[in-house]
Amino acid sequence: MARRSLNKVFLMGNLTRDPVVKYAPSGAMICLFGLATNRTVKKPDGTTEEVADFINISATGKLAEICYKLLAKGMLVLVEGELRTRTWESPAGEKQYRTEVRISDMMLLDSKGKKGVGASAGGVEQPEGAPTVQKEGETLSAEQIDEILEEEPELPPVPEEGQGESSEDATEGGEQGGEGNKNDKEESK
Repeated sequence: MARRSLNKVFLMGNLTRDPVVKYAPSGAMICLFGLATNRTVKKPDGTTEEVADFINISATGKLAEICYKLLAKGMLVLVEGELRTRTWESPAGEKQYRTEVRISDMMLLDSKGKKGVGASAGGVEQPEGAPTVQKEGETLSAEQIDEILEEEPELPPVPEEGQGESSEDATEGGEQGGEGNKNDKEESK
């Protein structure tokens, strides 16, 4: 008998970068952005310090379009989704990893007086020659999404171990630039 498992993530934090849209060969849209969350860490000397964790977020379908239209760097959001770790082989033959939260719901809590990066365009435009965007309600398989996301954005270098980050938690980011996490170390080499 198979045991049940649960993979559910709720995060509240500020966007670390403007959302970016990518398209699958089928025309399906994926929106990528980073989220910073804060936690308090007690130091050995008894003092406390606030530490930021940086988490990669992805949205697909209609939610991707909504995120692109409404969100911009600095906005406070609440997201719900599931944790995913993707692996692929780099052109150099090295195994690459990226852990992210694939969201199923998003709530804008504070716009900080900003407009979303896609708001001025009135809609999301596809690249010239791209196939038609997926139909509303159509879902993508994990393989289709992974294929779209294989072309990763350039990430800044990851700081060395021991800078307030726990190596046990896969969702915690170790980058000060607001992108990536500990599993992205090989990716930025």
